[in-house]
Amino acid sequence: MTTYIETYLNSLPEDILTINISCKGLKSLSDLTRFKNLRELHCYNNKLTYLPTLPQDLKYLDCDNNELTSLPTLPQNLEKLECYDNQLTSLPTLPQNLKELYCSNNKLTLLPTLPQNLKYLYCDDNELTSLPTLPQNLEELECYNNQLTSLPTLPQNLEELFCSNNLIY
Repeated sequence: MTTYIETYLNSLPEDILTINISCKGLKSLSDLTRFKNLRELHCYNNKLTYLPTLPQDLKYLDCDNNELTSLPTLPQNLEKLECYDNQLTSLPTLPQNLKELYCSNNKLTLLPTLPQNLKYLYCDDNELTSLPTLPQNLEELECYNNQLTSLPTLPQNLEELFCSNNLIY
């Protein structure tokens, strides 16, 4: 039996640029790789436990407020990732084009190497004990409510830092 969402996705043209299937109570998502030109995928506020393979030209993935425990390999063109409010224990390798990472309120114990183009990092409300080397272009860092005992060298471009409720003395 096909669901309403599968019928909806099957009705979309292959060259669509944006898909928004948020707030639909979805528990799973079918293959999206036929959407070769897809630039934005919004699937937040569902009950997804996994994501399928993502289209390679995707630039923006918004999958926050689900029940994800992991993410698939991220497309190399991805520039913005919103995966907060999930059950993630780790993140995959981050694409070099990534500029914004919002991974707050998960169960992360460490972050992967951060791309040099990253400008915004929101990793608060996790279980992080340390942070990787911060990119020199980073402008905003929110890492409060973790288990951090120290911070790495802060970039000169940093404009905002929120690091309270850690183990930093």
